[in-house]
Amino acid sequence: MGVFTYSEEEGTHGATLKDDVPKKVKTDRMDAIMLIQQGINLEKNITRVGAKERVLIDMHTEDGTSVGRSYRDAPEVDNFIRIDEKLPIGEFVDVKIMEAFEYDVIGELLTYETETV
Repeated sequence: MGVFTYSEEEGTHGATLKDDVPKKVKTDRMDAIMLIQQGINLEKNITRVGAKERVLIDMHTEDGTSVGRSYRDAPEVDNFIRIDEKLPIGEFVDVKIMEAFEYDVIGELLTYETETV
């Protein structure tokens, strides 16, 4: 779940209304909800530990770690999966989830096969 503070969207009914909620109140509310969500997300990620997942590799970090996502994760928005190997971007790999954190998990490479068409 993602939470954002209210902002007017031009051309919408809400943009014509007075926004009388102070920015600090908006930010405090957002922070409180996200703090609760962190715990929920950690619990969900912990249930993934030990599972085998198919991962699409999206990028590499400077230290050579691969970062990817499973079928349930939208790019740049949801959880990501880190694998301590430099794998080809755009390829699918099978990993075993080894560790869980609030917004990511650590995977260990099980198999990688280049798909040819």
